[in-house]
Amino acid sequence: MKFGHVEMEKPDNPIVWDALSKDEFDFVMRAKNVYEQCLRYSGRDVHEVNCAAGNILNSAYHFLFSFTKNGLTPGYMDKLNEKYKDEGGWKTHCRRMTEEGIERALKALND
Repeated sequence: MKFGHVEMEKPDNPIVWDALSKDEFDFVMRAKNVYEQCLRYSGRDVHEVNCAAGNILNSAYHFLFSFTKNGLTPGYMDKLNEKYKDEGGWKTHCRRMTEEGIERALKALND
């Protein structure tokens, strides 16, 4: 199973899937589902759908990167959390951006 370039079931996948809560995993699967709908879309609003798909993929990758074995360079995640502390930290920021991408995509798919 793939989500963009992430092979989700590959043994050397850097994401620790067990670290995600059920809610977080369901959220990632929803993002994956909407992203795949975007890839199949060929209607007149293709530019907007493709932009939304890019938003979903980029922000979901950043969200998933919060759950890697090695994570970021030591101290870098702390810097990101500090930068986005008004939004609840890096992970919350990425989740919100993914949610916005999903909403944008669903709107464009249904127009």
